[in-house]
Amino acid sequence: STGHVTSVDPQGIRNWQVRTEAGWDNTLQSVDHSSEGALDEDVKRAAFLPSTRVFALKPNMPKSPKYILVVGDTTMSVLTQQGSVRAQVKLPDLPIGPVVLDDFNGDGYTDIIVRTQDGFHGYV
Repeated sequence: STGHVTSVDPQGIRNWQVRTEAGWDNTLQSVDHSSEGALDEDVKRAAFLPSTRVFALKPNMPKSPKYILVVGDTTMSVLTQQGSVRAQVKLPDLPIGPVVLDDFNGDGYTDIIVRTQDGFHGYV
């Protein structure tokens, strides 16, 4: 994926398109056991899981603005529903599970948890 995010209306007409850094290399699913340690890397690459989710900034407020979260192989991007990039964060490792969105610290804002091979990483 090139990291492009596109919004279309119900008739299929493009509303907007923006390029983010949350893309991924299509070779992530390839397998090459020719080098030492390659098997570990192959397992990690095969477990890679990109994600796209829509979430409310303040989930308990009915009119809370909605944002789009896009998780690639090295970067996570947050966009407005109008296509503006609000944040981009470099990830410590490949995400290997679905992203979890919830208010984990009780401050009323949605927090983001990304699972990698090294553990769980929280963004509040």
